Amino acid sequence: MSVPCGFSEGLPVGMQLIGLHLSEERLLNIAYAYEQATEWHRARPGIQVVPKTQRGFRIPAQAGMTDNPNPS
Repeated sequence: MSVPCGFSEGLPVGMQLIGLHLSEERLLNIAYAYEQATEWHRARPGIQVVPKTQRGFRIPAQAGMTDNPNPS
């Protein structure tokens, strides 16, 4: 089971809970207690525009498109 536990570089992160065979009830109780003790399950990531040069890859230019948003 995974429960929200924060953000890393603007992306949501989950905490994985595992247990013994037939321990689902205990895991659900633990997950519920964690969510009640924190506000992570209510948090939403902010929208952030990352420049193409910081994405770690380059998108090939298409016909009529350039990397410069304000071509002269």
